[in-house]
Amino acid sequence: MAYYIEKGCIGCHYCELECPVSAIYIQHGFNQIDQDKCIECGACVDRCRLDLIKSTEPEPAPTPHDPVELNCQVLVVGAGGVGTGAAARAADLGLDTILIEAAKWYGGGTWFAHGGQFPGAKRYYGRIGKSSDIEPQVQFWLRNQKNGYRNMDKLRSNIAANGEFLDWFDELDPGNTAPFVPAQPGAPVAFDMKERHINEKSNDDSIGPGWMGSWITEKLFETAMKKGVRYFNRTRAVELLTDGGRVTGVRALDPGGEVLIRADAVILGTGGYMMNDVRMRAIDPDMVKADPVASYLRLNVPTNVGDGHEMVEKIGGAVDYTRGGTRGPTHHPYSYAVNMMLMNPEAVYVDETGVRCFDLSNDRMGGGAPITGPNCPASEIILRQKSGLCYLLMDKNMLELFGSRLTRPLDNGRPCPWREEVEAEVALEDVPGRKADTIPALAEKLGMDPEVLSATVRRYNGICAEGLDQDFGKAPKYLQPIQQPPFYAFAVRNFDNGASRGGISIDEDFRVLRPDGSVIPGVYASGDAATYSWTENIGPVGLCGGLAGSWASGYHIAELVRDYLHTVV
Repeated sequence: MAYYIEKGCIGCHYCELECPVSAIYIQHGFNQIDQDKCIECGACVDRCRLDLIKSTEPEPAPTPHDPVELNCQVLVVGAGGVGTGAAARAADLGLDTILIEAAKWYGGGTWFAHGGQFPGAKRYYGRIGKSSDIEPQVQFWLRNQKNGYRNMDKLRSNIAANGEFLDWFDELDPGNTAPFVPAQPGAPVAFDMKERHINEKSNDDSIGPGWMGSWITEKLFETAMKKGVRYFNRTRAVELLTDGGRVTGVRALDPGGEVLIRADAVILGTGGYMMNDVRMRAIDPDMVKADPVASYLRLNVPTNVGDGHEMVEKIGGAVDYTRGGTRGPTHHPYSYAVNMMLMNPEAVYVDETGVRCFDLSNDRMGGGAPITGPNCPASEIILRQKSGLCYLLMDKNMLELFGSRLTRPLDNGRPCPWREEVEAEVALEDVPGRKADTIPALAEKLGMDPEVLSATVRRYNGICAEGLDQDFGKAPKYLQPIQQPPFYAFAVRNFDNGASRGGISIDEDFRVLRPDGSVIPGVYASGDAATYSWTENIGPVGLCGGLAGSWASGYHIAELVRDYLHTVV
C-alpha cells in the first residue's frame, strides 16, 4: 500500500510537518509524497481536511441502499462557516435541524482562515473593556458604497449582528472566546487567536488550520451536535425540491444512493464555484491553464464547484457567474519569510522574460479588486505570464534589509527563521528560488535571456543613482540598487482564498431571488455561495463577506428562518 496526494493541495503544511519520516515535500507548488521515504503509517491521511491523501489500494465499495427519506424544519446544506453557524443557532432556537456536507470533513474554507471583525459585541466587549459602538463601522460601510445607502436601520442591524453572534458564542461557553486577542494593537473589533490550537509546528502564519477559522467552526459544530442536529457527511445535494414555488427540501446523494430530505426551510452555505475550472476559465481563460503551476493558486476546498448555484438555477433563481478574480503576488506555499518580504516598498519585480513589470510601493496587493484594469495591475501582469510567474529580484543588501524587518515573532512565539528558509529554498530543484553570484548566472537559472535581465538591472541601478523612477514612480527613499552579490530571485504567483464573489442572488435578508427580483420562498444563501460586494449595495450590506461574516450571517439566517416558519406553519 502506498499513499499519494491528489490535485487541489493548498499547502497548509499540516501533513508535511506531522510526517514522522519527513516524506512529504513541496514540489511545483504542491505537496508530494516521497515513496522511498514513506513508511505507510497513514498519519497524514487524517491531517488532510481536504481529503486529498489517498491510498493506492481501492476503498471498499459503498453498500447500496434504497432511497432514504428524512424530515426536518431546517436543512442546512454545507458545513463551513455559514453552515455551522446556522445549524448551531437553529438548534439553539429549538428547531429540528439537519446539516449535510458533500465532503468527508466539516469546516470548508473557513477551516484554513484566521482573523475576524465583530463590531457591536456588547457582552464580550464589556467584559474585556472595549467599546461596543458600531458607528465607526457604519461610517466605513457608508464611505464604501458607490451609490450611497439609505436604509440606515438595516445597515446598523446587519453590522450589529456580527457582535450579536460573538456575544452568543461567548455566552455558550466563555472558554470559546478565551484564546482571542486583538489582531492589531489598538484594533477595536478585529480579533484572532493567541496561538494555534492545532498544526502548532507550522511557521506559516498566512494559513491555518489552527487559527480562528478552525477554532470557531469546531466549537459551532460541537454545539450543533450537542443540541441534536443530525449530521450527514459525504452527502451532496443535487436538487432543490419545490412545491407551489416554495422550496421544501433537497434531493441528495450519499455513497450508497439517494437521500430525500423534506424541510420547511433550506439554508445554502455551499461555498463558491472557484474550484470549477469551466466557470473560472469563462471569467478569464488565463486563470486556469493546462499547467497547474501556471494557474492561479486556489486556496479552498475541492467541493466548492458551484453545486448550490446550479440547484438554484434549475428552479429559476438568479445566479451571477461573471464575478471572480485573482490576487497577487504570493509566494505561498513556500517560505513564509519570503512571502512577508514581498510587500517591502523597495522590492523589485521582473516578469518571466526578465523585464521590470510592476511596483508595489504605490499599488499594494489588489484584494477584492478586478483582475484587469488599474486597480490591480500586479495581479493582471502575473495573470498574463505564460508561466503564471513573476519574480522578486534582490541582492544581498536588499535581502538583509527585508530580513531585518521580520522582527515580530511568529504567531507560534518562535522567531522567523528567514535565513534558513531562504537557503533551503534556493537549494531546491524547483521554481521557488534561485541564487547566483552574477546577474547573467541568475538569468540562466531562471531560463531568462541573460542580456535582458542584465539590462533590466543596469537600468534600475541607474534609476537609483539618479533618484527618479520614470518607469514606475517608486519614491526616491525606496530606490535601492541591486549590485551586491549574491543575487536572488523568488517566484511569485496569483492566488485567491475562496471568494469567487459571484453567485446566488440574494436580498438584504439572505432570501434567494429570481431574475425579476422576486423572492423564492423557503431558501436562503450566504457566504461564498451568494453574490455580495463591499461597495455595490448588493445583498445584506454590513453583514456579507469576510470570515466573521460567514458565521454571523449563518447565525442571523437561523433567526430569520425561525420568523419565516411562523408564517408557513
